[in-house]
Amino acid sequence: MHKIMIEEKLIDGIPLNEYVDLNCEVKGLVFVQHGFASNKERGTDYIAIKLAREGFLVVSIDAYKHGKRMKEPFISEPIYKQYFDIFTVVKKTARDIDRLFKKYYLNQFEKYDIVGISMGGMIAFYLTTISKHLSHVVPVISAPDFLQMSLDTFCGDLKEFQPFIYKKEAYIKRISPVERIEKMRFDKMLMMNTTNDDMVNYKITKQFFEEKSLGNTFFRLYEDTHNVNREMQEDIIKFMLNHPDFAV
Repeated sequence: MHKIMIEEKLIDGIPLNEYVDLNCEVKGLVFVQHGFASNKERGTDYIAIKLAREGFLVVSIDAYKHGKRMKEPFISEPIYKQYFDIFTVVKKTARDIDRLFKKYYLNQFEKYDIVGISMGGMIAFYLTTISKHLSHVVPVISAPDFLQMSLDTFCGDLKEFQPFIYKKEAYIKRISPVERIEKMRFDKMLMMNTTNDDMVNYKITKQFFEEKSLGNTFFRLYEDTHNVNREMQEDIIKFMLNHPDFAV
């Protein structure tokens, strides 16, 4: 019988939740990272609970300038200004996660896993270029090419904002994982995208998967919008448990 304990903590100024099944032996550590304009309680809690039931210690943190760390431009500025700040959020949050692991969890776990949704997937991708401690990496409805993601987001009625993207082009490329493949380190990666996503074009990730030929990497495409459906949730669990469907 499951007995999930959710404990809220503040460590080094970072608000986080820990999920653990008190009736299971802990088999590993997973960070579950939320998306844009969300927080540690909303949008990823269902995945956190499912993973805790499988015996993982799950940690979900408020991304930089999100949740209890909320700051401008995410309080009252227009949405396009919020999006322009997303790259700072990705970089800072990824470094927060790796620092938390090294300072507070490394004595218990040799490595950690990460599941990131949307912006959280960008954080997961970026982490592969800065951390030496990643095992399983699952970027969901996201992509490793940050510049192309930005240009795809600001199209149509929003195309007038593309010049601002090009002003930041050098910085975006500098942190974009697709430009830092030689620095990517992990044991296994599962990239998950959806066919009808109006925010992230799955073709970016699919092209990366097909052309870069990274080892121990899987790409799965699902019929859905910018959403994590039940089939995707089940595959996340399978991947974390090294199910034969994801044998390397």
